[in-house]
Amino acid sequence: MVFTDEQGVFSSDPSFVATEMNGLKPQIVFKLIGPDLEDSQNLPGNLRSMNEFCSIVEQGEGLSIEDAMTITRLYKTKKVRQTPTFKGCLEIGGGTQFAVHIINKITPTSHQQSLKMCGGAGEAVTRDRVYHLQDEKQTQLDPDCMNKGYRYGKSYIPISKVDANLMTTETEKELVLICTTKRSNIRKEELCGKYAYSVIPPPTDVSGGAGLAAFATALRDLDMVAVCRYVKRADTAPKLCCLFPNIKSYCATLMMVELPFSNDIKKTEFPRLRSAPKSDQLSAIDKLIDSMDLTTKPEFKASEISNPAIQRRYECVTHRVLHPDNPLPEVDISHFLPLPL
Repeated sequence: MVFTDEQGVFSSDPSFVATEMNGLKPQIVFKLIGPDLEDSQNLPGNLRSMNEFCSIVEQGEGLSIEDAMTITRLYKTKKVRQTPTFKGCLEIGGGTQFAVHIINKITPTSHQQSLKMCGGAGEAVTRDRVYHLQDEKQTQLDPDCMNKGYRYGKSYIPISKVDANLMTTETEKELVLICTTKRSNIRKEELCGKYAYSVIPPPTDVSGGAGLAAFATALRDLDMVAVCRYVKRADTAPKLCCLFPNIKSYCATLMMVELPFSNDIKKTEFPRLRSAPKSDQLSAIDKLIDSMDLTTKPEFKASEISNPAIQRRYECVTHRVLHPDNPLPEVDISHFLPLPL
């Protein structure tokens, strides 16, 4: 971090230094923060040169103080190394298969798991669970003597551990192509599941990567997707998944999203409108949609929107550590989740 009053000598041609920085490994991230950067067209000499320097450096960015303060309000979790959740083969039939790794691309973050029970002064505590029968004596049970039960009406049908093991589906770890279909046949509401996965080739498998890229490119060219049977581990329930081509300028891979079974689809019926909407109502909705249109504004990116619930929790924990006796700050999510209006 370097502070400057902009009074020193700064080269009027910073391109040479910027080019040298771009060639360094690892790359240097250069951020310029100044009070006058809102109006980049009318900057004084030195500040104009430094702002130009930021635009040339690959990892450079010029920020106003207001923008910098907005960024510092956001709390970010520590980055962890991504590890594959599945290492196996994608079988597409006819004895053809590609070695693949599956990694989580989108994983919902739970902000509740960081809160644990503790004493009033922060002492660590332990938790003990006890089971009782719903009888007059509240008879305590040993967990080893308990079985799972299937609720039928007001009664429970006990299922022994032997029966429970026989009820499980015997499966093998696999990712097998079932069929291909037009992309339009997969409706948006049918994309379910908690996660989205990236299906990529192993880093050292060059030939397999070429085959997977060819398969993904063929799906893209034909505007099709692949429906697969996915078993993450042996003897676990199979899942129905859809593979979408993910073509970039530097690679061609697949994205995998879970699909529902017929048991998961709930049929809903909606009553018909008793009267058609009036013209003034339609006009009001048109104006609302136009006001929220982002085509003339910066592109909407989910990767740049932080979860306000997680941000609020981090804000409160940080405030409690720094100010243990003061009340928590008021809730203000405007800097966590700004509206486009």
